[in-house]
Amino acid sequence: MPTRLFALGVVSALLTPLVFCAPTPGDIVCRYEATTPAQVNYYTCTELSLKYFITVDKFFELNPSVDKDCETIKPNAVYCVKGWKQPPLANDGLCGLPHNNASCAGLDKQCCNSETWTCGNEE
Repeated sequence: MPTRLFALGVVSALLTPLVFCAPTPGDIVCRYEATTPAQVNYYTCTELSLKYFITVDKFFELNPSVDKDCETIKPNAVYCVKGWKQPPLANDGLCGLPHNNASCAGLDKQCCNSETWTCGNEE
């Protein structure tokens, strides 16, 4: 049985319903996972990156528990291979690259205008 090395959400106690919540800025949002083989080594991170068409840097971003030398990768363990780090929310209405890549998603005005770098509903 694979070992799960990361989780997103709220852990439930016995007899407590599981609560799913929206990711907060900095959380890893994983859309696809892969299991490592029984035998792993320093090259396993590169192998997973090549297999799932991501860069090694992206693999490390999605799996912060793995050291950059790949020495801490575990056999028969689940790792994220497709996903992203949740960007900050543009609560002040300022979005995009000049504003720490803040996102308008989930706000009343969900579109980021690339000329004014503000959230709005029109181009």
